[in-house]
Amino acid sequence: MMMLLGCMASLVPADRPDDTAAATDSAVDTGGDSAADTGSPPDTDSTLDDPLPFCVNEWMPNNASSVATNIGYYEDWIELHNPGTELVSLAGYTVSTDRAEADPHVIETLDIEPGGFAFIWANGEEDEGEWPITLPADGGELAIYAPDGRGTVLTWGAVATDFSIARSSDCCTGDDCLGFVYQGTPGSTNVPPSTREVTALAAGSTWAYLDTGVDPGSTWNDVGFDQSNWLSGPGPLGYGDDGLGTTLGYGPDANNKYITTWYRSATSIRELDGIVSATMGIRRDDGAVVYLNGLEAFRTNMAEGPVDATTLASSSAGSYNETAYFEFPIDTSLLVAGDNLVAIEVHQHAATSSDLVMDAWLMIERVE
Repeated sequence: MMMLLGCMASLVPADRPDDTAAATDSAVDTGGDSAADTGSPPDTDSTLDDPLPFCVNEWMPNNASSVATNIGYYEDWIELHNPGTELVSLAGYTVSTDRAEADPHVIETLDIEPGGFAFIWANGEEDEGEWPITLPADGGELAIYAPDGRGTVLTWGAVATDFSIARSSDCCTGDDCLGFVYQGTPGSTNVPPSTREVTALAAGSTWAYLDTGVDPGSTWNDVGFDQSNWLSGPGPLGYGDDGLGTTLGYGPDANNKYITTWYRSATSIRELDGIVSATMGIRRDDGAVVYLNGLEAFRTNMAEGPVDATTLASSSAGSYNETAYFEFPIDTSLLVAGDNLVAIEVHQHAATSSDLVMDAWLMIERVE
């Protein structure tokens, strides 16, 4: 996710300084109070117009976990982008971390295909795919000049660990162009992909349920559990409330109702490729523990620790809490291609509770 905090870094077109030019002729002020926890906002008056046929599209001065080298090191990196329709060669260009550098690194060969990206390690080494510079995390400068003297100079303030500085759209210019991106998007477009939401499990779906108050055993939430002796019905399921799809039993004593009921429902997900997030909404009165394919996904209004058929919910749900669908992010690594099992146990806060309800939905977000 990109965080646009004004201009958090700046880029100015610049001619290569000669021996008599002051190094600060086209510099910008990168001071100021820190912005969020990601870095310091620099001067916002500088332009982002690029004099070169490519742009520095993204860079990370403080890489600790975003992307590793082939031997497992986390090093500074730079991403270049060619937005044009012709190949761009950087042979003969120079790069340094000081525009007044007397002996900048000369790029021997680097081609960027039309519409393509080039990823470079800024690790202090001089080899293919590496530049002999490093990017200071507490603020610095990156200067790239063409052989004819045209150049681009970027400056930035302090940047938090694992945040890149990126253009909000590839090679964009103008106000609010630059932002911080956690982990970055090294070697690829900065434009978030177009996504769509897909309902994997709808509210009101059919659930197998057990309302006998008898603990079904530790494997009840496993995919292969035999639920053939369970009843089934559409949600919402419960008792004591209006608008229920299925009315459940609570035992022979209205003053000593069963504490726990159990539910299982399956949904099919054709493929995992392209899934970027998943969210579950649950209506529960009073508390619930939710499992996906046998593993706990989250719990709501339930204390941490082991639960059994007698475990009480943390508090009584009332008014709005009885009808609302509470939303929780789902770890997409819990999903599998094909059939997925959602298993839920709902717990009352007291055996004298007047009502019970459970319903849930599962939404996934896919790249289009």
